[in-house]
Formats: sequence, structure tokens, C-alpha cells
Amino acid sequence: MRLAQQLPPLSAAQQKWARRAIFTHAAFATKQVAWCSDCGAIFAPIDNDKRCVCPKCGAKLKVERSRRLKLDENVYFTQLSVIGGYQVVRHYEARRYSRRGQATHHTYCEVVQEWIDECGHRTYIARTIPCWGFSGGWSWCSEMEIRQPTSYGYAVGKYNIWANICPGAEVLPKLRKHGYTVRCQTIAPSTIMARLLTDNNAETLIKQRQYSMLAQYIRHGGYSRLRHAINIATRNGYRIKDASMWCDYIELLDYFNIDTHNAKYVCPANLRYEHDKLMHRKRIIEERERVAQERRRNLAQLESCAKAKAQYKKHKGRFLGVVLTQGALHASVLPDVKAFMQEGEAMRHCVFTNEYYKRKDCLIFSVRDNKDNRVATVEFNLKTFEVVQCRGKANSRPKEYDEILKMFQQGTEQIRKIQQYKAS
Repeated sequence: MRLAQQLPPLSAAQQKWARRAIFTHAAFATKQVAWCSDCGAIFAPIDNDKRCVCPKCGAKLKVERSRRLKLDENVYFTQLSVIGGYQVVRHYEARRYSRRGQATHHTYCEVVQEWIDECGHRTYIARTIPCWGFSGGWSWCSEMEIRQPTSYGYAVGKYNIWANICPGAEVLPKLRKHGYTVRCQTIAPSTIMARLLTDNNAETLIKQRQYSMLAQYIRHGGYSRLRHAINIATRNGYRIKDASMWCDYIELLDYFNIDTHNAKYVCPANLRYEHDKLMHRKRIIEERERVAQERRRNLAQLESCAKAKAQYKKHKGRFLGVVLTQGALHASVLPDVKAFMQEGEAMRHCVFTNEYYKRKDCLIFSVRDNKDNRVATVEFNLKTFEVVQCRGKANSRPKEYDEILKMFQQGTEQIRKIQQYKAS
């Protein structure tokens, strides 16, 4: 706590960077008038332009056709500091209040500090969460004190914030030696730092610049069975950009006994196409097997299916009533194993063939519109409380992707409350 008192306050240059880098820069325009979200200035309307420059503050703005009169934003950003042999990850909550025709007001408050020693041990100094804290807020007037990550029923994920990093980051020499770089933004920086100080596999992946694979490894593990394939990809200059799909693809290669030591298969030019082709083959084979088993009335297989259903109901039953909504979209947890098969067939992806219903820390949602048409399938991690995958039909990126992410950001506390209630 004495060291915490020595940390410098947020500088004017850092506040200027935050205003430029993390907030929305928009011009809300009607046929009569337009105004700037950065400074609140009112100027002449814009005809059929997608971007413009504010005549008062010079900000480059994205034009939105709207009658909006105000814009309030709460955004996090992160500062990295070193003091007393500790790596300090400082998280700030920034708020901006924009009103048409009025000066824009910015406020900044440090809400969490993560102190990481050279052994990877983490200590949290944070403000309190109000009694209505399941809305995700912080009590700005409270003191920064050492707190346990499970205070008020919250998991470590409440303090482990993933946000933009301020320029001028300071990093421990040991972390530099182990390969840490601020360019690796696939997962929260404090999580990466703690793993780099304790896990040689994480160090190997970050030095290979396989950042997506590093995030996949931290969330799910399984590095040892993929070590040879990752090394082959790295030697051939192949960057794994979508690690979750690539891991599923390697599992499919193993399923068909295709050589995973051959760069031709390990480094596909079109990952989605190759993944979907093998998944389609596997689905045909499994469908044939399923029909044959039903005809033979194989009692052992029926018992196995019953066991899988019982296990899924046991681990995920408390989440089956969760429904998230956002505009015309709603997301609900897949209720049983049969629903996984129907979802996989309708959306043409591997949520059933790769047995996602057996994953304990994985919650699968089906996102649909108000006409009950399937829009996307979402994998939500119950340890990190993050959206791991959001797949449309044939593993495409749904056009409602941003709206879906916003829906899950707003619904995270609802899911966390159910998880923590069960744990207690």
C-alpha cells in the first residue's frame, strides 16, 4: 500500500490519448443540423457523407443519421507501470458526457490495480462494488484497498479487465525476457503476465507470435497434444488467426487419421473451407452410424446417450432459464444434447460433432431473431465470463456480431450471479 501511494497520477498526455483512442467519435446528423460527440459543437448538416471533420475541434467523425441529443459513455483503459519489483496493471474507468450544443465533460477514475510479483502471484487493490453491483458499476467515492477477488460473490474476472493499453507502458525486465509485448491483445494483459511468469508453454507461444493460440491455451489448455502442429505452423510462417477453429480442425484431422505432421494439412490457406469440408464428412459418417445404431437398438449406445444427457443437465441445468435480449435478438442456452445436434445441423458447424455439450466450463447459446430464425451460436466461458466464439451459419461472422457482443456484455452479470450462487 505504501508503494501504491507512490504511483503517479494520470498525466494530461494520457488523458488526451484516452479522449482520442477509446471513445466514440461520431457526428449525429439530421436534415437540419449536425453535432459533434467530441466537443458538442453544432454545425451545418452533411449530405450523403459517411465521414466528416468537426469545424470546431478538428476531430474526424463518423456520420450517423440520428436525432440523438446526448451520448454518455463508460469505457475502461489500462496503464502498465513498474515499481518496487512489481508489475502494476492499473485499470481506469473513463466517462464522457456529450450534449448537443454544450461542452463535453470527461472524468477519469482508477478502479483496480493488479500487483504481480516475479513469481506470478497477484494482489488486487480496488474500489468497492456497490450493493447493487451486479449492474457492473464501481463506487468512485470508496477507497483503494487490498481486496479478495471473491468479495461480494464476484470472481476474479470482475477485476481482470481487458481494455486498451496506454502508450509508454512499463514492463518488468523478467516479463520482457519471457517475451511479453503489448501487441498481444488477445486476452487481458494481467492474465498473460501471470502465465508468462509461471508457464513455459505460454512463453513459447508468445515468442512464436501465435497470439490467438496463446489465448486458446490459457482458456482451455491442451498445448501438449498440439505442440508438434503449432511448431510446424510456426516454422512455415503460418499465423493461427482463429485458434478455436484451428484446434477443432486439427481434431478433425486426427479423426480422419490425416497426417498432422504435414504442413500441407496443418497450414491451410482457407481454414474455414477445410474445416467445414472435414466437418461435413464427419457429420455424414456420424449420421450413418447413428441411423445404424437406432436400427440395431444398441442398448449400450442408448445408455451412453442417457448418461451424456444426465451429465449435461447436472452441469448446465441451472442456466437453462437464462434468456438474454437485445433489440430484436434473444439468446437462450441449448436445453439438451438433442438441441446441440439440431443447432449443428441448422447452422452447419461442429457444435455437436465435436461434443461441446461435454465441456464443463462451456455454455452454448442459440441466438435467434423475433421470428425465431437462428442468427448465431455463441460459446460463453464460465471461468473467464467471456464470449469465446460467435458463429453464424457455416462458421461465418454474423452481421449482428457487434449487437450480439453487446447483449452478452450486458448479460454477463446475470450469468455470473447464477454461477456464484451455485458455487456458494
